[in-house]
Amino acid sequence: MPEIQRQKPKKNMLNLAFATLANHTTPSIFQPPPSDPTKEFNEPYVHSTTVHLTEEFSIPNIKAVLAEAISVGHALRSPDTEDDLPSDTVTKFLEFVGIGHVNLENDHPPSMLLDMRQGKPMEVEVILDEVVRLAKRVGVVIPRIEMMYAILLAVQNQISARFVMRRHYCRFMYRPPGTMIVNTPKKLTSSNEKYYAPVIVRFLPQD
Repeated sequence: MPEIQRQKPKKNMLNLAFATLANHTTPSIFQPPPSDPTKEFNEPYVHSTTVHLTEEFSIPNIKAVLAEAISVGHALRSPDTEDDLPSDTVTKFLEFVGIGHVNLENDHPPSMLLDMRQGKPMEVEVILDEVVRLAKRVGVVIPRIEMMYAILLAVQNQISARFVMRRHYCRFMYRPPGTMIVNTPKKLTSSNEKYYAPVIVRFLPQD
């Protein structure tokens, strides 16, 4: 188990840096704008009006996230060697990802984006919580990863609430015998009702 924990930051770097963008695929960071604006061009890409901001703010912060993950790995005694977690991993990693996503041929949606599109809870705990917890254990400060974790927890809360509501709603679209569905009042009106968001099911008296 200790060896698995040491490898966690390295194996999780792609998710930490890019899946946490949640609403966008990686070409939104790396794909240049179309050379001919009059021709149809698939999105996403870095728009010409913001490309300088992406280079000034987005890329450096992605590098910082990767560097934080590496710091956690080194603190967990993952060696700074070529075969393990070398210090130049950030540069090599960004070069590798950038080359692979300058066009939409590699527009593979991250797992967290797929979850969002399907209205399912994201892998916040697996991707972020574990790294945050390990960083606290070894005393490594990772402010950017913690900030992403905090923001995505708020997003996760809303997704989870809607997911539960849909699940209960679908369940009670086929109401149990001896019940009726009451059209979404704001509160229960009698003791024989139970709230199953977003509907209330009234249990009818038995003959």
